[in-house]
Amino acid sequence: QLLNISVFSPKGELITLIGREGRGPGEFQNIQSLHIDQSDTLWVLDGRELRISSFTFDGDSYEHITSAAIEQLRDGRPQKAYKIENDGFLVEFSLLDIFSDMDSSERTYYGLMSHIDSNGNVLDEEVFHYRSNEVFINRQNGRMMIMTLPFTPMSTTAFNNEGLVYIGLGDSLKISSYKLNGSLDHTIGGQVKPRKITLDDTGGSNPSRTSDIGNRMPDVKPAFKSFIVDDINQVWVNLGDLEDEINTWVVLSKDSELVSSFTFPASFDIQKVQNNRIYGINRDEDEVQSLMVYAY
Repeated sequence: QLLNISVFSPKGELITLIGREGRGPGEFQNIQSLHIDQSDTLWVLDGRELRISSFTFDGDSYEHITSAAIEQLRDGRPQKAYKIENDGFLVEFSLLDIFSDMDSSERTYYGLMSHIDSNGNVLDEEVFHYRSNEVFINRQNGRMMIMTLPFTPMSTTAFNNEGLVYIGLGDSLKISSYKLNGSLDHTIGGQVKPRKITLDDTGGSNPSRTSDIGNRMPDVKPAFKSFIVDDINQVWVNLGDLEDEINTWVVLSKDSELVSSFTFPASFDIQKVQNNRIYGINRDEDEVQSLMVYAY
């Protein structure tokens, strides 16, 4: 769980720390997501406290301004909160499908986008919803465990500087953007050659296709792992490890044209692209994280 936020300069120098463990103003129990709006105000979603806090930067440090409590809608877990200019927040919840057969070993998580005002009041509980990922229910000795199987396609969401929400599920290279009223704005996509899962991908193991888990393992890798939207609204898509320990990222325009492609170590995950700089987190073999910045 994350309890504070580190702020770095463009050169990678530590400027300040925001927050600490606690339940008071400017304190956190579990930081779920961050969002910086057009005025450089930082908005932080605390998933455990069900609270969105805002901070402004005065040049040396961030000062806590406001906090707004939000409801836990439909027993869902809040995942992200996006600030809508002068109009509250768009909050993403993760929901386990309650309409499936309760005895089934296969269930689906859904994403729910809700419009919530600056005081935490629900304006529109369901702006739109979408399929997030499939899970496997493993029942043994009277216990139930929810598992996400390896190579299961996962959904990714992003919010751009024009107020569009981007949603894509990794089963195909198709990313749709929506307006805040829930209507479709445009779709970005392309063709990705299916890549079979090999023994090297599974660490040398070959789950039996006669077992519950092995029978539900996909045969091919997801079309993509994740994506982000940069400051000029191009979509950067992580296609995954097309080569050993190397991830390939492609940059697509609004018209689905290939703008560029890059390769990075699989240990490096891009978080933001802005002003011709690529910002990301690198994890070494000991899982120690470091901030890295690339120019392009």
